Amino acid sequence: MSLHRLEEFAGLCAGDADLLENWASEQIRYPAGAKIRSEGDPATCVYFLAEGWVGSSKGLIDSRRQFMKIHLPGDVLGSPSMSLSAAGETLEAFTEVSVAPVPHRVLGQMIERSPRFAATFLLSVQKERVALMQEKAILGKACALERMAWFLLDLHARLRDAGMADEDGFDCPLKQEQIADLLGMTPVHASRTLTRLDREGVLERKRGRVVFKDHAALKRLSPCVVPPFVHEPDWLPRART
Repeated sequence: MSLHRLEEFAGLCAGDADLLENWASEQIRYPAGAKIRSEGDPATCVYFLAEGWVGSSKGLIDSRRQFMKIHLPGDVLGSPSMSLSAAGETLEAFTEVSVAPVPHRVLGQMIERSPRFAATFLLSVQKERVALMQEKAILGKACALERMAWFLLDLHARLRDAGMADEDGFDCPLKQEQIADLLGMTPVHASRTLTRLDREGVLERKRGRVVFKDHAALKRLSPCVVPPFVHEPDWLPRART
């Protein structure tokens, strides 16, 4: 299983990586459409996503539901609920997925054992907060075309980090309704926006694949740039020998 999300700020100690790989070897498979954990369920673990695409969503009291994020292999699922007595989000398999549950108590032992792991886990969680700030700014101020450009570029970059995309594009199993929900649009509006990008020669969609025809034009449409994340900050605890 890829641990790239936990090593994007600093390399883990060999022993820490071995322990994580050992925990991740016990995986559970879910079919597309299955609920991995529902909002309000007991929150006793996080999940390392080994394979597939997962959506996290938040419900309102009148049963309306908003998808908040797409999770890709290497992501840690359910970490916001570590601060809650019950799960604060629903995790749903968008494709067939494989996840490795890691109990909170095990994470606690890992944090106690390795300050370096604790620091890298903290940085990974903060990266999620940066992404949420970007998304909130975009959904509040950007037009549909800008939202779609940002979404496709962000998804492409994350898939590339997971080894699931090339420079020209990526396979996308998401339904148009799911993309629309993530971007705060109606499905019709999302369809028109994608069609416009197709028509203007910016991208091409065929058989579930998104191909960038004019990557530079897509970047010019995006209202956000990738922020400069740190790597091996000087305050990070040293690796154990």
